[in-house]
Amino acid sequence: MLMGGRKYEISPEDHIFAAVQIFLDIVYIFWMLLSLFGSSNRD
Repeated sequence: MLMGGRKYEISPEDHIFAAVQIFLDIVYIFWMLLSLFGSSNRD
């Protein structure tokens, strides 16, 4: 069973890879938000 239609296709056996991928995506989104809002506060 595969989950398709997305950037990655992940089988049920790859749950560790999927968890790491989700964690990295969340960190990347947080980093992008910090860079967007952090740069708007500068003079």
